[in-house]
Formats: sequence, C-alpha cells, structure tokens
Amino acid sequence: MGRALFGALSVYGAVRLLDLARLGVIGEAFARTREAAFFQLELALGVVIPMALLASPAMRRNSGRLYAAALMVVAGLVVNRLNVSITGLEGALGGHYVPAAAEVIVTLMLVAVGFAVFALAARHLPIFPAVEAPGLTDRAAGAAMPTPVAVRP
Repeated sequence: MGRALFGALSVYGAVRLLDLARLGVIGEAFARTREAAFFQLELALGVVIPMALLASPAMRRNSGRLYAAALMVVAGLVVNRLNVSITGLEGALGGHYVPAAAEVIVTLMLVAVGFAVFALAARHLPIFPAVEAPGLTDRAAGAAMPTPVAVRP
C-alpha cells in the first residue's frame, strides 16, 4: 500500500508542476501571494512530506508512518480545495471571502453523513475481517467460553 501511495504521489506531484510549467505560470506558484502560499502548503503537506515518510521499504512497512502519510495526503487535498474555492474566489471578486455559517454547517453535515454511512457499512457489511480477541476460546471448535464471575466487595 505504501509503495502504491508513493508512486501515486510521485505522479501527482510531477503532473502538477509540469502543468504549471506548460502553462508558463510556474513562477506564480512560488510568488509571495496567498494563493501561492496555499499551493506551497498543499505541495509540502500533501506530496513532499508523505513521500519522505514513505521513502524506504522499512518506512513503508511501518503502519504509523503509513497512517501519518495518508492523513497528510488528505490534509493536502483539503488545502487544495480551500485554495481553489476560497482564494480563487477572492481573486476573481477582488475582495475578501469568509464562508457564511450556513455554508460551514452544511459542509460539516455532509462530512458527518459520510462518517455515518461508513460506520453503518462497516457494522452491517463484511468490510473488515472478524478478529478473535486474544485469550478467548473458539466456540466453533466446541470449547466453552469462560464464565464471568461476579465479585462482591
């Protein structure tokens, strides 16, 4: 999984930079503007740092590093979308934009619905394999489960 993520990030980062170079605006990506700062944050947080975390096979086998890299990629995606929607809108309007409370609430509600759907799917569909708790005996093998004992003070 780590190697696939490393490869995908390599392609994504190269395509982003080559596209800017092809359009002749690569200099604007590193200018002192708010849009450029968001782009640089997206590139660092969503591509460069995760690739550094996944640089070697030993690092790719570390579940903590995989988790951190995946979290950073998602954060980079969020920064990208904020850059496109908010700073892009500000540049087009020539003013300052702050989302209204209703926009924030609808966005948070949509994220919560996504979490709820995933939780329901994980509970009712065979998404994750069943894992036996250590120390418990297997009922299918005919062994008895340990009986809890009530302790009174």
